Amino acid sequence: MNTSNHTVRTSIALVVVALFLVAVIFLLKRDVQEPIATPSDGTQSETVTITDERAVIAKEDALSSIAVAYPRLKGFANGAVEEKINTTIKTEAQSLVGSFLANYLEDTPPDAPGKNTISSEYKIAGPARGYVTVLLNVSEFASGAAHPNPYTVSLTFNVATGEKVVLADFFKPASAYLNILSSQSRAMVMAKLGDDGDAEWITTGTQADELNFQVAYPDIDGFHVIFNAYQVAPYVVGATEIIIPYAVLEAVLK
Repeated sequence: MNTSNHTVRTSIALVVVALFLVAVIFLLKRDVQEPIATPSDGTQSETVTITDERAVIAKEDALSSIAVAYPRLKGFANGAVEEKINTTIKTEAQSLVGSFLANYLEDTPPDAPGKNTISSEYKIAGPARGYVTVLLNVSEFASGAAHPNPYTVSLTFNVATGEKVVLADFFKPASAYLNILSSQSRAMVMAKLGDDGDAEWITTGTQADELNFQVAYPDIDGFHVIFNAYQVAPYVVGATEIIIPYAVLEAVLK
C-alpha cells in the first residue's frame, strides 16, 4: 500500500515538473519570436533587437579633455548594413571632436583658466517604424566660459538599408509636414513650460523651418522632437522634449 502511494506521488511530481518545463520553454520561445509591442496607432511592429557596445574617443592634455562616447550597434540581419551604420556613427563622433578642436583649442592662450572639454553619452531609440536612432548628448566647455554648452545630436538610420536619414525622409513628398510639426510643437512646448515659457521665444524656435527640427525622430511612443538649450527657452531651462502622437501626423508620414 505504501509502495503504491509512493509511486502515485512520484508520478504526479514528474507530471508537474514536465508541465513546468513545457511552460518555461513556451515563454522563452515567445520572448524570442514576438515583435516588440507598438501602439495601435498606425506604427509598424519591429522585429529587430538592437544591442550596443560602448566606444570612447578619449584624450587628455594640458589644454583639453576629450571623452566622447558613442555606440557600436549590433543585431542587424545584414552585416553590411550594420557596418555601414556603425561607420557613420563613428565618423559623426570623430567630427564632433574635430569641430571642438577647431573651434576652441586653436584660439586658447596657454594661460587660459580651466581646460577646454567635450564629453558625450548616448541613448538608443527604437527600432520604430523601420528606423533606429542614436542620440549623442554632448557637453562642451570653453576655457574661461561661464558654463558648459550642452546639446543633443540625433542620428537616425533606416534599419533595412543602413542609410542615414534626414527629417524630410520621414514624410510624404510635398506634404505640409513642417507646418504640422510647427503648430503641434508650439502648442505642446507652451503647455509644457507654462508660466516659465516666453511666447515670442517659443514662436521663433518652433517656426516651420527644418533648422528648428534637427533633433526629431520616430520612437515606439510617438514622434520625438528635442529643442536644445536657447532654442525655445533660456539656458537655465535646458533642452525641451515633446512627443507628438502618430495619429496627428499620420496624414503626412510615409
